Amino acid sequence: GLLLHSFGGSLETAERLIPLGAYFSFPGYFAHERKTRQQDVFRRLPRERVLIETDAPDQLPPPAGQGRDYGSGFWAQQKMGILRMLGIDKETKA
Repeated sequence: GLLLHSFGGSLETAERLIPLGAYFSFPGYFAHERKTRQQDVFRRLPRERVLIETDAPDQLPPPAGQGRDYGSGFWAQQKMGILRMLGIDKETKA
C-alpha cells in the first residue's frame, strides 16, 4: 500500500491508485470553500481509504486556518471540520 499525503489529485488518479492499496490524507485546508474540486474527490473516495492529515497543523479548516501554525493540539478541530465538509455526523463511525 501507499499513502498520498495531502492528496490534491484528480478522482481519475485516485481510482487508478486504489487497487494498489492507496490511502489518501485530507488536510483541513481542503475544507475551505474555494477547494471544491478537492472536496468532491474526497467525497467520492471509499471512506475506508480516507485519512485525516495529522502532521499539517498549518492547514487547519476555516475559520481557524489562517496560514498560522496552530500545533498538533488542534487535531480535533481539524477532524470536526473535515467531517462536516464530508457530511459525516460526529456520532457516525466513518
